Amino acid sequence: QGPRMAMAAANSLLASLQLAYKHGIVVVGASPRPERVSNHVMDVLMRHHGLDCVPVNPQASKILGQTAFPSLESLPEDHRARLVCVFRADADPVAQEALHLGFPAVWLQQGLWLRNDMLRDSLVRAGVHLHENVCLKVEYARHADS
Repeated sequence: QGPRMAMAAANSLLASLQLAYKHGIVVVGASPRPERVSNHVMDVLMRHHGLDCVPVNPQASKILGQTAFPSLESLPEDHRARLVCVFRADADPVAQEALHLGFPAVWLQQGLWLRNDMLRDSLVRAGVHLHENVCLKVEYARHADS
């Protein structure tokens, strides 16, 4: 990640957290298994931060009591103002779909980066807030009083 991208990420971090608080989060790769990180993070964001989280997992019907959707495209249109939080190692297709559908923010959890630099540039040029290798739960805890 170059200096330009790092600066863009830093500048949009708080805006993305505020967006998630206002409109909610779509959790792509959410797991119904309690031992999975995605399940824990979604649980903490809902219970401790009061965020509205919608899971995306084609193999699940409900996760933490929330109706799960098979893909971003299957979400109701009014969910497209949400932050997309990705827990999938191959995040590029999810980011591409989020860009195509007009989501305002894409957040790749800790340890995840986009592999395609052209996709990264397309997201930034489109005004999508992009965050890579950052834990959403940690950032919410850090900025809870902001």
